[in-house]
This record gives sequence, C-alpha cells and structure tokens, in this order.
Amino acid sequence: MISVAVVVRNGGTTIDKTLSSLLDGSLLPDEILIVDGLSHDNTLDIVRGFQERYGIIRIVNNPQKDIASGRNIALRESVGDILAYTDADCIVDKDWVFHIARRFAEDSSLAGCGGRMLALPPRNWVEEIAGKIFLDEIMQYEEKARYCDSLSVAGALITANSAYRRDILLSIGGFDQWFGNYGEDIDLFWRLIKAGYKLLYDPNLIVYHRFPNKVSTLIRKHFGFGIASSKLTKKHISKARIDLFLYRAIMKDIVNLARLQTPPETSLRLCQKLAHMTGKIYGSMKVGVLNI
Repeated sequence: MISVAVVVRNGGTTIDKTLSSLLDGSLLPDEILIVDGLSHDNTLDIVRGFQERYGIIRIVNNPQKDIASGRNIALRESVGDILAYTDADCIVDKDWVFHIARRFAEDSSLAGCGGRMLALPPRNWVEEIAGKIFLDEIMQYEEKARYCDSLSVAGALITANSAYRRDILLSIGGFDQWFGNYGEDIDLFWRLIKAGYKLLYDPNLIVYHRFPNKVSTLIRKHFGFGIASSKLTKKHISKARIDLFLYRAIMKDIVNLARLQTPPETSLRLCQKLAHMTGKIYGSMKVGVLNI
C-alpha cells in the first residue's frame, strides 16, 4: 500500500492543483493524508470538497504547525507500507505514484527513492530566476538514475518528491523536529546514507513546483536555508566550514552590478546569496557552530 502525505499551512491558492494531480494520475495511492498546520484560509474547505468525492483523503491536524512535525504526524498516522511525500505547492506527474510503486516492487532492499523537480510556468521574472537558482545551482538534478551515497545537497532526495518504506523511517526516528521548516529532509537523507540504506534517484519521478514570486519571499526562504545549513553542519559535520564558493559568487555579482550587466537578474541573485549568507551566520550563532 502507498500513502501520500501533503503537509500544508494556508495553501488555499495551490492545494486544489496538488490534489487534482494526485487523483488524476495513472495509479491512485491507497490514501492521501493532508496534514494541516492550523490553516486560517480556505485550505480545509477545498480539501473537504475533494474528500466528499474521494474516500482516500484524510485530514490530520498538525498543532505544532512546522513542516518537520507534520511529516512525523504523517509517518505515525499513515497506513501504507510506502510513504510518499510532496508539497501543497506542487503538481505531481501523472505517472509519479506508478513509478514509486514500480521501484519498490522491483527491489525489496530499496529504502527510499526520489526524483527531480521542474518549475511550473513562472508568474513573473522573480519566480523564473528563483526557479533557476534552486534547480540549476542548488539541487542540480541529473538525467540518469543513480544510487545515492554522498552527503551533499545537490541531488539529494527532498520531501517535495520522495518516498520511503514506512518501517525504515520509523526505525530511525522519523524527521528531526529541531529543523522545523527547513533542512529536515536533507537531515533524513544524510542519516539514511550514514546508516547504510539503499536510496535511489530516479529522474522519472517528476514533480512540478511553484517558486517565490516576490523578492521578500525569496529572501525569507534562503535565509531559512542558511539557518538549516548551520544546523546540518552542527549535527553532521561538527567542524568549521567556510564557503569560499559563496563569497566568490557574491563578489562576482557585485562586480557585474558595478558594470551594469543584467542589473535586475544580478540584483536578485545577489539578494538570494546575501540572505543565505546571513542565515548561515545567524544559524552559526544560534546553534554554536562556525558555518560561514
């Protein structure tokens, strides 16, 4: 059995498309868990509308509101042998559940699998650049399937597009709620690798994602990524890290701006990098590690 979990808070503008994509797929999951973090918009009204038509949808409350807590609630509440995760601002490919089922059926030793993320048509130029930054510079998805064995962010299995054997997630304690809204999926991915579990990246597992279309939203997100980077450093690396690549990239953007080369795009990329750097510094002070 396959359960799909969608953790959401105030996702009323997007969750209808997420649910439609899951319900219109070539293979239906056995259940869809909507883990709601006390939404105060019309999220639950939309979900209940689908629930009246499809008996496989269940709503579970997440009083702690954050994503890591929601993912653990889904882990405890789900009934499937396989637990797949996606997000409320995503649209899954029509064969997403089918490919998940196929991979686990083919290999009984497989602990988890995940795939690539593609950008939905951007609403404006901010969203277009935000998608390029995340997909091309951070995640760097490949075209070929491969087994995962390195502690990296690039190519990691993230919970907008991944599935795991439920008993294995339970055996390692699920998601670390210390991470809150950022980095909980990378931490899980790294812990599974360290424990020797077999994880597969399959480019046929495709999820289409919505990216920030406001500068302020992009800055908040990458500030959060920076904090998560320091938490991951504290937990998994335990030594000082200085990201010279980030500082070289910041200097390159500054030089390009001084030369008036592609000012809007370069300005946005610089804002993203500065937000990430600031998050790393703040996170370093907060958790007691040097990650700058």
